[in-house]
Amino acid sequence: MERINGHDTVDIGNGKRGFRSQNALAGVNGTEVTDAFLNSVQEEICSVIEKAGIVLDIQKNDQLHEALMRIIAPGFGNRIAWMPVKSVTVKAPPTGAAIGDTYVIPAGATGAWSGHSQKLAEWNGSTWNVISTKDGHGVGLPDGRVFERINGAYVEFLASRDWVNSQTIPVHRLKNLPWVTVISVSETTPPASPSEGDLYVIPNGATGAWEGHSQKLVEWYDGAWKFRGPPNGHGVSLADGRVFERVNHAYTEFLASRDWVNNRKAPITQHLNVLPWLPVKSITQTAPPAAPDVGDTYIIPAGATGTWAGKTGQVAEWSGGAWWYKTPPDGHGVSLADGRIFECVSGSYIEKQALDTQSGKWTYAEAGGSANALTAMLTPALITYTPGFQVNIKIVTNNTGAATINVNGRGVKSIVDRSGTALSAGDLVAGEVVTLVYDGTRFRTVWKSEGSNQSMGGAGWVKLPGGLIMQWGGFSGPTNPSLQVGGVYESNRIPVGWPIAFPNAIFQVVAGCGTDVGGVGLQEQAWFTNWNKTSGDALVACRQASATLSGSFIVFGN
Repeated sequence: MERINGHDTVDIGNGKRGFRSQNALAGVNGTEVTDAFLNSVQEEICSVIEKAGIVLDIQKNDQLHEALMRIIAPGFGNRIAWMPVKSVTVKAPPTGAAIGDTYVIPAGATGAWSGHSQKLAEWNGSTWNVISTKDGHGVGLPDGRVFERINGAYVEFLASRDWVNSQTIPVHRLKNLPWVTVISVSETTPPASPSEGDLYVIPNGATGAWEGHSQKLVEWYDGAWKFRGPPNGHGVSLADGRVFERVNHAYTEFLASRDWVNNRKAPITQHLNVLPWLPVKSITQTAPPAAPDVGDTYIIPAGATGTWAGKTGQVAEWSGGAWWYKTPPDGHGVSLADGRIFECVSGSYIEKQALDTQSGKWTYAEAGGSANALTAMLTPALITYTPGFQVNIKIVTNNTGAATINVNGRGVKSIVDRSGTALSAGDLVAGEVVTLVYDGTRFRTVWKSEGSNQSMGGAGWVKLPGGLIMQWGGFSGPTNPSLQVGGVYESNRIPVGWPIAFPNAIFQVVAGCGTDVGGVGLQEQAWFTNWNKTSGDALVACRQASATLSGSFIVFGN
């Protein structure tokens, strides 16, 4: 194309020729428009329209726009990619199409698609762009089918759903034989009216057309029986759920059928490598029952008779026709219907759990650690503290104050009495057994032997269940001649220490004189003063100076 080349052009910049308007009044000529220029413009426009595949139409004024839309469309110049289409069979251009809707035009199309068979039609909003594609181009449908253009026509080159659903491939044409479902593995006579695709395993002794084809697959196809000799390892299944595998050139049942599972019982004593714990009918019955059920199991006791004689300690199971026997290993266990459990120990079944519970060994330990920081080791080891856990501890050393315990290293916990008060010195007494119960935070002394030193020959003490402590002891001292009032001589204060200290307080001290001074009316007396939680002062008196008096006391506190 050339810029305007007539007379009276003007420079519109950078040496480019342009048009000038005529001004007759001013004597200015307009630019001459030549036929060469007009033809050039015409051909430039028409070339774009025609090369876009559009036939010039004098009635249309938007063909250049249509051509440009086609040029920028995916199919122009055979640049089209594989793409989705709405249909490959719709023959009439649809009304109400959305911009971009694309179709493969089939043979026999009508309307704007007429004469464009096997081209693409794309709606641009106002008209259908008809696009020619090359062989090898492909389209896809929403149902998953894929079509490729071959020899000028779109053909389905990936199997459609309909094709897959409607087609069958005979087994005898498969290179690798899959496991298949067959109608029978025992039918010896070919059926008179088989259906296409019916499949059988031919058993030994087959007749007719199957004769001589034992253990082969046979399929009815295209009006004849087709035979296939499968390899070892091939499998078939029946409608009842049984599965057969070809082993040594013969099909054998290797998975139990539903009927077999439902109707048969395998004796535990014969078919299990390891004998499980199991329920038994009895461990004391000496005579085999007259009418046992299949699976009934017993432990044969000493003194058994009949077929059980000489089989003491063995497991006996009724298989339906005979008793099966198994010698259990130590550690094997059985249970009875009443909930008792027996374990085989040294060849005999004993009620071990109950015996272990009765022995108390699971919850008993001798205290370790120190007097106030006890430890205990249980066997089996405690896993964790739980509320309600109970342990019996034999005390080795008297405590001297507040105490703690750590069981199997699960953590240090305080020991308190039943009221929740920390222990005092002497609450845990060597040689005694204390029962401790964990309350979720600490251990409470639910039961313990009450601490005491009950010596009647001297000082002693006892702690009563309610927390009361009673102590006793003796004392002696002379009356002082200088301490005389009304003819009665008192002693100096006699310091007396209680056998153990009271944790909290003293309620009362009762004292009495145990010496009888010769004479009449000497009035021997004894009492205490200035007492506290650890001691008090005793005093004695009589009507004789320098008389040595002895006495005893009982003190109450907590």
